[in-house]
Amino acid sequence: MREVKNLEVKMELFRSGVPNWRLADRLGIKPQSLERKFRSEMSGKEKSRVVKAIHELSGQ
Repeated sequence: MREVKNLEVKMELFRSGVPNWRLADRLGIKPQSLERKFRSEMSGKEKSRVVKAIHELSGQ
């Protein structure tokens, strides 16, 4: 069984209901670039930045 990269971030995004394109827009990147980011494990700093953006968009 293969390991899922960035599982915590993906689950947070799913739970929030924020569309991928809105998150990408908030991060200043294209949606395709966001998908590429999810393919390899992000650094702790990058994960924190993405999760913070998710929370801001979802109003948490």
